[in-house]
Amino acid sequence: MAILPIFITPSQPLREKASLVEGVTDDIRALVRDMTETMHAAPGVGLAAPQVGVRRQVFVWHWESDEGLHQGHVLNPSITLRGPWRGRFRGEPAEEGCLSIPGLRYPLARAERARLRGSDLEGNAVDIAATGWLARIFQHEYDHLQGVLYRDRLSRPWRREADSDIAESRVIGHATSWTPGLEGTEEDFFDNPDRDHPERDHAETAGDGLPGGDADRA
Repeated sequence: MAILPIFITPSQPLREKASLVEGVTDDIRALVRDMTETMHAAPGVGLAAPQVGVRRQVFVWHWESDEGLHQGHVLNPSITLRGPWRGRFRGEPAEEGCLSIPGLRYPLARAERARLRGSDLEGNAVDIAATGWLARIFQHEYDHLQGVLYRDRLSRPWRREADSDIAESRVIGHATSWTPGLEGTEEDFFDNPDRDHPERDHAETAGDGLPGGDADRA
């Protein structure tokens, strides 16, 4: 196994839509193993193949909640979202981050429920109905496969602040990638991890027209 470099915005691989995995090969098996090791080293709760420069529909996740450990991988995923959804995400935002935008966090509303479907390395069906934070992880990683970053889905005030912070970052825009372990962990990229964000009105949520899975509006 190997720890892979993680691409940083605005690197082009993050903006390219991933291609289908046509068959499970040794390269795909190695990719899943390496992505999982890289995610743990970062550390993160998920990682998508475009983040390590591979344009394939693969992502991995690892998250522990009060209900237990949630971990796995998926090939060629689809995602179905349920409420709150009416063309835009609604509801209470939660602070979200990304290993490809290291050291920054912003509030973002997501659909509360997501159903993930796809397959694993053994050809078994993956079918997981997730709520809360696990649903958020699935949406975040699925977006990466569409060339969408969570910054794109922020409400306008937060998107403006994110763009300002990205422009002022000592890393983003100055490096194309970072390697967990070799360059520490994502926490090392926080200029001031205790920094408070000013209050914002979160009623307006961006993201119209962005690919976000099949929305179940019922």
